[in-house]
Amino acid sequence: MKFKLLLSIAAIQILLIFTQSFSYLTQDQAIELATGEIGTMASYSNSDLWTLETQVTGAYPIYIDGINEISYYECKASTNGIDAGYVLINVNEKDLPIVESAVEGKALTEIYTEVLGHNNFKVMRYDAIRSTAVGLNSNDNILASRGFQEASSTQEIFGIKKIASGHISSAISLVQQFRGIVQERSGYPFYPQELMQECYSAALSENEAGSLGKISAYRATTSELKNNFTCGWHTPKWTQYVYESNWDQCAVGCGPIAWAVAFAYWHQFKDKRNLFASLDLNSYCNEQGVFNFYIRNVIEDVRIRINTSCINDEGFTWPADMDRAVYTAQHYGYEATCSKIMGSEYSKFDRINSEISNDKPVILLINKDGIALFGNHYVVIEACYKSQEKYLWKWHNRDVKYYINLCWGNNYDRKWICTHDWGIWQNKVYSSFSAYLFELSGSGGIPVSLEKSFSNK
Repeated sequence: MKFKLLLSIAAIQILLIFTQSFSYLTQDQAIELATGEIGTMASYSNSDLWTLETQVTGAYPIYIDGINEISYYECKASTNGIDAGYVLINVNEKDLPIVESAVEGKALTEIYTEVLGHNNFKVMRYDAIRSTAVGLNSNDNILASRGFQEASSTQEIFGIKKIASGHISSAISLVQQFRGIVQERSGYPFYPQELMQECYSAALSENEAGSLGKISAYRATTSELKNNFTCGWHTPKWTQYVYESNWDQCAVGCGPIAWAVAFAYWHQFKDKRNLFASLDLNSYCNEQGVFNFYIRNVIEDVRIRINTSCINDEGFTWPADMDRAVYTAQHYGYEATCSKIMGSEYSKFDRINSEISNDKPVILLINKDGIALFGNHYVVIEACYKSQEKYLWKWHNRDVKYYINLCWGNNYDRKWICTHDWGIWQNKVYSSFSAYLFELSGSGGIPVSLEKSFSNK
C-alpha cells in the first residue's frame, strides 16, 4: 500500500510541474522532480541510503558543451547528513527528463570542487562517464577531466585528472568534436531532435491524462541481485589495467572486465568456485588494476577469446564476439551458454528482469561517448526497474532503468541509467543496446590448456 502511494505522490509532483509545457525548468522545479524520483525509488530499493528521510540538499548547474544555457541540475541527495548520490534532471528538453541517478557518494560538482580546491568552474557533461570542469570564460580551458582514460590511475582522486596550469588536456580533441556536433544539431548528439520532441510531447499527453483523472494506478516491476561483496557492492569494483600490446601499451578493455565481474558473482555466490581457483573474492573485490594472478588469468583468457583488439590505446570488443566468453567458462570445466538479446527497451527489460530475479548478473552494452549512435561500453547490471501506469483499463509501460557497475573501479559509483522507447524513433535511439544473458552449470574441473580449448572451437 505504501509503495503504490509513493508512486502516486511522485506522479502527482511531475504532473504539477508539467501541466502546460516542459520548455525550461527552474532550479526549484528540478528539485521538486528529483524529490519525487527519490521517493519513488526509495519505496522499493534495498539501499539504506535512499529512504523516506532522504532529501535534496542542493542543486548544481550542469552544461552540455555547445549550449550556453544550463542543461541539467544535479540534485544532491542526503540521508541524515550522509552523502546519498544525486538525481540528474534535464531542464531544456535536450535529453531525457530524468537522465541518471546514484544512491551513494558525492555529486559530481562536489567532487570537482574537492579536487580543484575552488568552485570557479562550470561542469560540462558528455555522457554517463565523461565530464570536464572548465574555466568560466572558455570551454577549452579544461581545469580537470573525468572518464577520458580507459584505465585510470589509482592515484587519481575519484577518477579525475587535474590539468596543470599552462597544459592542454588530452581530452580537448574529443571535447571539440562533441561541441561541434551539438552546435550543428542544436542538441545532445545521441538523440535526434525529432525524438526529443516526440518524447516530451508524449510525456505532456500522459501528464494531461493524469490531470484529467484518466490514469487510475501506477506500479513498478523491480529486481536486484541478492548478495553483496564485503566491499559493499553486489559485484566487484574492478577496473581495467594496461598491458603490453605490439610493443605499445593498451587498456585491457571493458569487455573482458565486464565478463570477469560477472563471472566473479557466479564464483562467489553461485558455487562456481573453479573460475578463480577457489579464491574468496571478498578479499579481492576492491582491487584496482593490479590483480591477483588467478583473477588476471581469467581476464586475459576472456580478452583473447572475445578477440579484444587495441584501438587508440583502448581495448575494443565487437558485440558479436562477446558471447565467446563462454569458452572461458568451458576452459574451467563448466557448461556455459550465452544469449545476446536486442530489441525494444521494454522487451529487453522483461528478459533482463527475469535473469536478475533469478540472481544472475547481466552484461549490457551502452553508449559512453555521447557521439556515436551505437553502443561502445560494457557494464554489469545489478538491479532493474520498470514503471507502468494504468489508463483505459490497460497497463502502459513508462520508464526502464538499470542499476549498473560501470566497470571502471571504485572511483566511479554505481548509478541508475534511464532508458526509453518512443514511437517511430525507437529503433534508432536505444539508450541500451545488446544485453548478454548467460548460464553456467556443472561442477567445474581442471582447466584445459588455452591452445587445446581453442583447437576444439
